[in-house]
Amino acid sequence: MEDNIQLIVNGQAYEGWQEVAVQQSIMQIAGSFTIRAIDRYPGEPGSWGMSMGSECQIKINGKNIIDGYIDTLPVNYSESEHVLEVNGRDKTGDLVDCSYYVAGKNEWVNTTALSIITSLVAPFGITLEVNASVSSAVSAKIPKFSSNVGDTIFTLIDKLGKALGFIPISTGNGKLTLTSAGDTYATDSLKSGVNIKAGALIQSNVDRYQTYYVLGQNNGTDFITPTASTQPIGSYTDSVINRERTLVIEADTPIDIKKAREQAQWEALVRAGKSRSVKYTVLGWSQTNGNPWPLNKLIQVYDKALSINEAFLITAITFTLSIEEGARTQLLLMNPNAFTPLSSVLGIKTNFDEGSSSDLSFLSKLE
Repeated sequence: MEDNIQLIVNGQAYEGWQEVAVQQSIMQIAGSFTIRAIDRYPGEPGSWGMSMGSECQIKINGKNIIDGYIDTLPVNYSESEHVLEVNGRDKTGDLVDCSYYVAGKNEWVNTTALSIITSLVAPFGITLEVNASVSSAVSAKIPKFSSNVGDTIFTLIDKLGKALGFIPISTGNGKLTLTSAGDTYATDSLKSGVNIKAGALIQSNVDRYQTYYVLGQNNGTDFITPTASTQPIGSYTDSVINRERTLVIEADTPIDIKKAREQAQWEALVRAGKSRSVKYTVLGWSQTNGNPWPLNKLIQVYDKALSINEAFLITAITFTLSIEEGARTQLLLMNPNAFTPLSSVLGIKTNFDEGSSSDLSFLSKLE
């Protein structure tokens, strides 16, 4: 099956593009695209029936990859050709650009993350999809959550996501999806000598440390010693790092020594997961079932050149097309541990009764 890409604007489908780059990532809230073609109407992009701000969709083999707006529409020409370039993003791109501002409303009390995010995205015509894996977390009551002057909509959503353990992504349907790291597999695997055309192992220990210390502050009780109560300290050692490197972290919530130790281990786990990634290039844009390569799915990798035989998470995808190389897909893979939510490790409770002494006001301090 030959891959096909279409740009849909105002119900009109445009094909025959010379260059294509369509990007999706679970680390970015909005997918983006850049496509180029010879302009049939030199110097008159309006004759294409599109303009900056037009609603548009990018479809690969009939499946929506981007559902959003045209951001820029440059036209270039020379003596030999006129070229039209179209750039755009998912509708969720507005959440990245725009600041939150509602006069007299910068605080939410005793409500849920789902309610907060629904109100944040409603002015942009964006609806929410909630994956079952994070449904309970986003539906639990939060005593207090605040915005700061200049916070973008995405900043606020991201703060909630980091604390409650969900990932906000766009999957090309014009909606914002609240989900977790995927636990189902792509249809195809990646195999050296079969469908892997190029591979690269990306390694960096810049953000890894040998010893992690988490300092906390707890409320004293008759069953906790004064030392443990006033300054709980937990530590964890990453045996892979063989020289002195120390990171000290102050916990955002009241924790005891056990929780401090668990958070230190989590910090090491996530940083280790993010320190190693693999990038693969395959021919075409689709799996053997005809569907485009999927975002946020697990995939089994058999790579003799890099001595890899394990499953990774597809964290970013770039669909490209060029005259020189044809249609190709780049897949960025990471260890699923890189996306383990802190809330699952610490057991952070968000289902508070009104008036509870527990508080999630620390959410507004997260960066």
